[in-house]
Amino acid sequence: MLNLITNSCELRSKDTKRVRKMKKKKDKIQKENIHIVIEDDTLSLSLSHGWNLNINNFFYYDFDIILNKTLDCIGQIRLDYTEPGFSYRGNVSYFIHEPYQNKHYATKALHLLKTIASLNTSSHNKDLYIATKVDNEHSGKVAMNNGGVLIYNGSVPSDEYINYEHGIKEVKVYQIKINTEKH
Repeated sequence: MLNLITNSCELRSKDTKRVRKMKKKKDKIQKENIHIVIEDDTLSLSLSHGWNLNINNFFYYDFDIILNKTLDCIGQIRLDYTEPGFSYRGNVSYFIHEPYQNKHYATKALHLLKTIASLNTSSHNKDLYIATKVDNEHSGKVAMNNGGVLIYNGSVPSDEYINYEHGIKEVKVYQIKINTEKH
């Protein structure tokens, strides 16, 4: 079940035991100043940093990936619409801290991010692009498990930032189409 949190830390529940757990969680969240944007049964995305250029609604947001059971920050995911459309570096990046890897948390976090992207009301391309190094099979699987399709597998031009600044010469880019018609 997904909950989109409209006000910081607004929590929903159906039974009293869950209400008590959620009240404790809400108290801890308020004490630690966590700003949950969206959650499912396992994870929450908490806004850690955002920037809106206010020009054509281009923006980026960094979210901490929070494990609901412990409220530990287990990684980060970024949605970057500052340059909408295809990019050799993608517009989504994520990482999971090593102790939490191989537990499908990145897949779940990307699923939550897709929901956020589908609610975007700007007129530019809302599709998600995940760029991976060619040997990073795990990130490719995360993208494909969220409906990603490999649209590019090849060289990065020498004048691209990820090439000249980070030395990344080849990438795979996956596209996840975002349908906004339901909203």
